[in-house]
Amino acid sequence: MNPIKRKSIVELTATDLNLPVDMIDDIVSHYYLTLQRKLSSADHPYIAVPRLGTFVVKKHQNFVNKIEKDEHITVHTYELIIKKRAEIQRLTKLQERMEQEQERREEVKLKKQIYKDGKSN
Repeated sequence: MNPIKRKSIVELTATDLNLPVDMIDDIVSHYYLTLQRKLSSADHPYIAVPRLGTFVVKKHQNFVNKIEKDEHITVHTYELIIKKRAEIQRLTKLQERMEQEQERREEVKLKKQIYKDGKSN
């Protein structure tokens, strides 16, 4: 499922409810900002919102690699690199948890299939 664009949601909702587009846009913007904050905290690998889509965490390794190649790095850029490295480390741990969860799900699926096969015999 692909996430629905904010602009589409705003227009459809404003039309359906006969409310000003600006008001709906403020509400939807706040909702998306809350989702973004939850994702950037790296506590969860994804957030599934019913009828809206699944929002997934993205890594920033390419960004860090690109700016590290520069010979003249400012203090601000160095601070940014340090922050991004810490974020990448959190996201790497998160990815490991995601992989463990996927393995657990596969095991459960296999156990269910074995149980179903044994029951049908």
